[in-house]
Amino acid sequence: MGQQKIEMSSLPRRAVPSRGFVCNRMGCCCWQTMMELLPTDIARLEKMGFKPRDFSYKDGNTVRLLNVEGHCFFLEPTSKKCRIYRNRPLGCRIYPVILLDDTKVIVDRLCPNYKTLSKRARARKKFLLLKHFS
Repeated sequence: MGQQKIEMSSLPRRAVPSRGFVCNRMGCCCWQTMMELLPTDIARLEKMGFKPRDFSYKDGNTVRLLNVEGHCFFLEPTSKKCRIYRNRPLGCRIYPVILLDDTKVIVDRLCPNYKTLSKRARARKKFLLLKHFS
């Protein structure tokens, strides 16, 4: 099976092709998130003026992204836009590649465009995930 060919005219108007993956910016991944934050993610967001208590919470020894009314703290629910897109956490950058039960790297099939992820992009995202989370 080769990489799926995407017809650009068939994509939603807001779709964004990016280095081996097409994101349609529906915000599906931003609802009920349990995203783990790295110290570098937190430091970057603090430099932007955000306070960790506003966007994160402790889950045992893990710091996670806070949900507000069911969605990520940084998601504007009406526009479905991320307020920090250019500075988003690593977990957001590598999505739809996720770590399942802290042991297995998978592609999240809840992402409507998971099939647009190229093998090369998957390998790159998997490498970044394992580098920072294992």
